[in-house]
Amino acid sequence: MARYEDRDRDGGTYNQDPSAGSGGGGGGYDKRGGGGERDGPYNRGRPLHRRPVTDYGTSVGKWMMKRRMNWRGQNIEFLRPAPAFIVDLLPPAAYLENPASSLPTKHIHASLNKIKHPINVVKWTPEGRRLLTGSSSGEFTLWNGMGFNFETIMQAHDCAIRVCQYSHSGDWLLSGDQDGTVKYWQPNFNNVKVLDAHKEPIRDLSFSPTDAKFVTASDDGTLKIWNFNEGVEERALTGHGWDVKSVDWHPTKGLIVSGSKDHLVKLWDPRTSRCLTTLHGHKNTISKSLFQPTRGDLLATCARDQTCRIFDLRAMKDFCVLRGHEKDISTLAWHPIHPALISTGGSDGALNHYLLDESPQGANASHTSSTIIHPAASIPFAHEYAIWSMEYHPLGHILCSGSNDRITRFWTRPRPATMSEITEMNPIYAPFFGLAGVASAMIFSSMGAAYGTAKAGIAISGIGTFKPELIMKSLISVIMSGIIAVYGLVIAVLIAGDLGAKEKSYSLFSGIVHMAAGLSVGFTGLAAGYAIGLVGNAGSRAFLQQPKVFVGQVLILIFAEVLGLYGLIVALILNTKISR
Repeated sequence: MARYEDRDRDGGTYNQDPSAGSGGGGGGYDKRGGGGERDGPYNRGRPLHRRPVTDYGTSVGKWMMKRRMNWRGQNIEFLRPAPAFIVDLLPPAAYLENPASSLPTKHIHASLNKIKHPINVVKWTPEGRRLLTGSSSGEFTLWNGMGFNFETIMQAHDCAIRVCQYSHSGDWLLSGDQDGTVKYWQPNFNNVKVLDAHKEPIRDLSFSPTDAKFVTASDDGTLKIWNFNEGVEERALTGHGWDVKSVDWHPTKGLIVSGSKDHLVKLWDPRTSRCLTTLHGHKNTISKSLFQPTRGDLLATCARDQTCRIFDLRAMKDFCVLRGHEKDISTLAWHPIHPALISTGGSDGALNHYLLDESPQGANASHTSSTIIHPAASIPFAHEYAIWSMEYHPLGHILCSGSNDRITRFWTRPRPATMSEITEMNPIYAPFFGLAGVASAMIFSSMGAAYGTAKAGIAISGIGTFKPELIMKSLISVIMSGIIAVYGLVIAVLIAGDLGAKEKSYSLFSGIVHMAAGLSVGFTGLAAGYAIGLVGNAGSRAFLQQPKVFVGQVLILIFAEVLGLYGLIVALILNTKISR
């Protein structure tokens, strides 16, 4: 019997990006709720916090009111990049002509269990209200699809869960594990049947369009077609020479695709168990193969050769290659609404999004067999380790990813406020002040260093003419002058780093503070360099006549150097204010 265990909701999740999680995906009114907000005796000593909630009901309701007969999207207004227009954001289905508006690049929440295990599979429930995850410990975990909080956990398998799949009707759930076992589940997670399907781990499974049959792929190198109602094997598809890592049944046709460790992608006829064709192109293990869910004309395959290929089933050839990953591609997911949007996850934790209808500049399909497409959006460090599974919400506004780092992450499309960072507080000219700070730090500190080096160097050259043995002691003024330029370089690099940060906007306050920091270190460096140059020139000439002057000269040079150090300290403090 399945064992259910309710765990503390407040301890089940944490939000790594509080500022990003206020309902960006749904586009409706932002709500705040969830555990941890009680006062008085119910607080139990825990700190108060707000849980982000994504409510898509408002945006769906607004879209339904705007629709009319023979609607084709002409009456949908373009979104303005301001927070006040968040309420006008509609579901992805309202922007069929603009798939770029649905790129899930905004991280809103990260969820993990108290007892952490790698997440092998993520699957949205058919109605989209919850997310189901399967881990290496054999546990099912349910997360709320709107508040992203923990709901329940159960021990579903005795070993690692490798795949989960809901039927098209939404009435059944199948799961496969490391031992080759397939289990039947009702929507309330009541286990009704267990099949010993394979002797090796099950890597993937898929339902037929009518839900009457399903197919399983295993490391034993075979695919098996099963009668769902009777739980009986009908056919075995043999032809791969190694482990079969992926399988998918066409959403409307009697066609099965499989990908194997033998680098081959095969298309099968489920009625005759015959291999229709073999698709070549990959040079390593096939990680995932999926038919396009919206139209069914395309087939996407990804492999451990760092590429993802899109095949046209009508021509039986690949027409584009998706590149951009630095490591192996471990999984992929089609968008449920936009047929041209596809996302891939890498073994290094990178997450890329591609738009198939945007060809690169200069590409000519008549000259090349397949077009190379680069990511429309890329998140290089979405996870710390390999991404094993990804799936879009049925409405298409949220993407969920499960990884070997034991974290389940939720990604959504940017809100109108973040589509453009140009606001009243973040004007377009704000970076000008930051650039002025970079230039001031380098220019004025370099001028001071150059003057000090040249002025003292002239005197040192004169000393070397009469007493060459005094040159080494006299070089102290030149060294101190060079250090002045280093002060300016440090501040310039820090300011330039903040200017290049893409994850946050650049405010007018930041620009003015950066300019103040640059001027602080620049002008103090100029003053210090001027003083060092004068003291170094006169002191070196006096040192030639009287060696006892050397100690006094060094003390004066130190006090002159401290002027530049004061400016560096103030500039660092100002830069710290920006980081806070």
